[in-house]
Amino acid sequence: MKSKLITSHDNPEIKHLKNLSLDSDYRYENGQYLIEGVRSLDDNKSILRIYLREGTSLPMKTTAPVTLLAANLFDKISLTKNSQGMIAVSKLKVYDKSSIDHTMRYVLLDRLQDPGNMGTIIRTACAFDFAGVIIAKGSVDPFSPKVVRASMSGVDKIKIILIESYKELNGKYLIAADKTGVPVNKFCWPDSFIIVIGNEANGVSDELLGACEHKLSIPLHGRIESLNAAVAAGIVLFESQK
Repeated sequence: MKSKLITSHDNPEIKHLKNLSLDSDYRYENGQYLIEGVRSLDDNKSILRIYLREGTSLPMKTTAPVTLLAANLFDKISLTKNSQGMIAVSKLKVYDKSSIDHTMRYVLLDRLQDPGNMGTIIRTACAFDFAGVIIAKGSVDPFSPKVVRASMSGVDKIKIILIESYKELNGKYLIAADKTGVPVNKFCWPDSFIIVIGNEANGVSDELLGACEHKLSIPLHGRIESLNAAVAAGIVLFESQK
């Protein structure tokens, strides 16, 4: 069946796409989020519709309906400099604290602000087979376009668990990544735990740090005092496999 072409700025679908791109409340109210790029769509089972820039060919097989957008409309919605000409709308799935399994491993993000960091950590948690990523209130929205793109479809492959307060994690085995902790390469890991990654500028909050069973640090031997949050998380998650 031939795909329809949208050319008007006033088309309801265009307004819907713009709202999904810019408004986090709108995303959760509608249970949908945007994915841009071919690689970010890899193995995503929740695609509702694909929008192609006029003149772009669909590079994969899909059962989702496809709509063409005039080039000027697509370019106003796209947030990437070198777009591949494809945006998809996907179902947004979130979980709450009841989905946390005491026998599994999780990552908790405490007030993380950088979308690239969050997306990279989600992607890394998927790569190391963690059960979920817990995101505390005050962090960037995990379903914002920049986080989704950095996660490389990770938000669709791992449980994204949203919590309002750290008190929801009472009784959970928390381990903080913190520069005052014991070296991560000397730590004896338990079978199940929640690794806490703190805010880029301020680290893990004092309140949450006090609730952690252990604190782990990454030994640094160069002329730099700290690491990027996503890099630090990657090292800690890798060490936890040992």
